[in-house]
Amino acid sequence: MSPMPVQQKLAVLWQYIVAHSRNMILSLILLYLIVFDFRLPRIVLGILVGIGMAISGCIMQSLLKNDMASPGPLGISSGSDRRGKEISPTGLILTGVAMGSGYFALSLMITLKLDEKQYDFALRWQAGSLWGDDWSYIMVLLPWVLIISFYVFYKSHTLNALNLGNQTASGLGVAIKKEFIGLTIAAVALASGSVALGGNFFFVGMVSPHLARKLVGPNHKLLLPTTALVGALVILIADTLTRTISFGADIPTGIIITILVTPYFLYLLSKAS
Repeated sequence: MSPMPVQQKLAVLWQYIVAHSRNMILSLILLYLIVFDFRLPRIVLGILVGIGMAISGCIMQSLLKNDMASPGPLGISSGSDRRGKEISPTGLILTGVAMGSGYFALSLMITLKLDEKQYDFALRWQAGSLWGDDWSYIMVLLPWVLIISFYVFYKSHTLNALNLGNQTASGLGVAIKKEFIGLTIAAVALASGSVALGGNFFFVGMVSPHLARKLVGPNHKLLLPTTALVGALVILIADTLTRTISFGADIPTGIIITILVTPYFLYLLSKAS
């Protein structure tokens, strides 16, 4: 058999390179679509929701001086403006429980009127599903969470003063009622934006400040950013576990978080009692 001419060898080699380059380009495009259009939006959304819920819970626990306060069962938005009255954390907690019960009944009435598809979506949203993993939604939530979070970080010295008690804080020049209302609105805004696109992750707002407080102590200059980091990590870890162990079933991330943090929540309750 005569040897293959050099030109023919080069032509075969070129065809091989072109074919594999085409496959490589297609693989890179597919990888880009998977990462940028499917996985990355969910990661960014999880981080933003975790930051929003965690900082909101940290504010509530600091203002109400109650370890069980969070954006869920003990909401404080309904009692943020008490004209002419002294701010009472206990009163706000009871108001939050009452308002939460009322809103739960109202949402249940609305849910019962939905069709099967809408009901399934509402159920997953209430369980915490990170449904808004689309760049158009994330571009709305991103500035919302960042701007309010920076405002709260700026007010870290105020939260430190309020933790010393109203009398001491007033002596340090803190306008207690004004700051209480401003920080309450910030907490509600963070929680509402996070819940709108991520669903109900109130356990993140309840547990993250506790874990962060054990790591860095009560100083809000360190506590707030650490709480935000812990909240983001909790959601990302839970979402990764959901994708890993669900075996094709679309399990809401909030269910995994509830399973993970329930033992710690029971520990906090036993410690409080």
